[in-house]
Parts: sequence; C-alpha cells; structure tokens
Amino acid sequence: MKKVFTLIFVIALVAIMPISAMAGKMLFIDEFYFFVTIPDGYYVLTRDKSESPEGWALFSEAEQEQLMQTYVDSNVYLNAVSKDDFTTEMVLTVFEGQTYKNIYNLNDYSDSKIKKELGREWESTVQELGMKADSVEIYQNGDIKYFYTRGTVPSGGRTVYVMLYSTIVNGIMVQCNVRSYDGPLTSEEESELKQVVDSIHFTRIMKNPNKSLGYSALGGALKWAIIAAVVGGVSAVVKGKAGKKGAAAAAPGQPASPADQQPAAADIASGTVPAIYVCKKCGAQFNRLTAFCPNCGGSDTLEEKTGL
Repeated sequence: MKKVFTLIFVIALVAIMPISAMAGKMLFIDEFYFFVTIPDGYYVLTRDKSESPEGWALFSEAEQEQLMQTYVDSNVYLNAVSKDDFTTEMVLTVFEGQTYKNIYNLNDYSDSKIKKELGREWESTVQELGMKADSVEIYQNGDIKYFYTRGTVPSGGRTVYVMLYSTIVNGIMVQCNVRSYDGPLTSEEESELKQVVDSIHFTRIMKNPNKSLGYSALGGALKWAIIAAVVGGVSAVVKGKAGKKGAAAAAPGQPASPADQQPAAADIASGTVPAIYVCKKCGAQFNRLTAFCPNCGGSDTLEEKTGL
C-alpha cells in the first residue's frame, strides 16, 4: 500500500511541476526522493546503465567499469557529458552522514552565517586544492538554499574550470557542478547548470528534527562540499575523451573500438604513453598524473610506477 501511495504521489508531483522544468531529460533520484532535469545536448550517465545506453556505448568496457566504480566511491548519482566533444561535464553528487543530519537544512541558516562559517575555512581550503576561486555567493530557489562559486583547479598539467552549487536538504548534501576541460566556462554552460539546479525538486522538504541548529558542524561541512566538488575521479575517464570528436560522434549503440582505447606497444616503448601512477596514501592506481588522488583526494600523492 505504501509503494502505491508513493507512486501516486510522484505522479501527482510531476503533473504540477512547472512546464519549464520539463525541458530536457528529467530523472527521479529515488534513493533521496528528488527530481532533476538535464538539458538537451548531454549524454546522461547514471548508475542504472539502461538510462542512457547510447552514452555508455561510447566508452570501452574498462572505462565503464572505472566510471561505475568512481560513481560509487565519489557518491556520484548523475554524470552528464557534452555530446559534441566530451570537453564539458556536469556532476551531481549526494553525501550522507551525521554532519549533514545535524545541519539538516541549509535554508534554516542566514546568508551571513553561511558566508561567515565558510569564510573561516575558505582561504586554507582553496590553497590546499591549488584552486583559484571567487568568493562564495548565496542562491535561493524556493525552499532550497545553495551556496555557489566558480574557479579553476589544476589537474594533470591542464586547468579545469569549475562552477558548483551546494546545499543541504533533509539531512543530506546535494551538489551540482559543471567542469570544462577546454577553456573557461561559457555563459551558456553556466546558465545550463543553473537550469539543472532550478529543476531540483524534492517530493517533501522536512523540518529539522534536532532541537538546535548544528552551527558547529556548518563550517566543516561547507569546506568538504568544496573539496568533494573539485576532487574526484569522474573527470579522469571523461577527460581522456576530450578532443576526441570521432569517439563522441560515433553512431549511438556502437561501442568504441578497443584499438582506440589500448596503447600500441610501439607507443609504450617510445614513452609517448604515460606510465601508471600509484597513490602513496591509499594505494589506488591510475593512468594519469593529477594534482589530487581521484580516489582519496590526497594532495600530490601520486608517484610514477615503471611500466604499464
């Protein structure tokens, strides 16, 4: 009976949602009871591969496994990749934990309090990430309050441009960010991210069950939101596709050729293919050198191993 009631409630909610929120591809993140819509022009990849088979088909089996493992490790529930050239992606992550349960709803806190708490950690966090970032701003969309910023972060010898929105609702942290691997974000890309943020609708926003607000946890939670948004392994596979328009333009349903994914023996011998790197902190292995470990987020912890 409960499942039937939930289904009826979801159908009713979809019916009353604004028409503008229907543009693009709408998904229901059923683990956390909210809807989100991704604009056209992106392959939408989720943990349920049936959602976008034409997008998944553009990755080799090894890349699919790497992406799926990264989604689990990094709490990613949606990854949208630009169809034209794979140089832009949107990432939606959801984090659970006692810290977020204590805060419960970011909307319960004043704008000045959020900025003050984050300001205490801001300089050290940005410096720790090697990131250059704007100051934090507050954005309100109905009953949901976000803080957002934009900036750049070094990764594997290139500059990644990032814009992110973060919030805490019903005791979980939800964040959306867009990343460009091919120059600064355009106004259109930033506008598309805002559309995604505006499309997020929870089936119900509950009141904080705690007797008092978790002010003491606010600063740390906001700091982690920044780190989680710019550190992570989702970009590793997508970034490898950047500029490979042939792969992005492959016919839907046609897997990428293994020959396109595996380095030739001659390339390995000549040194034109990078070696494997291992994280000194967690032991994870990757085929690209980055400023931060894609698995644990350790700073400058990857060291080169001989061979591939």
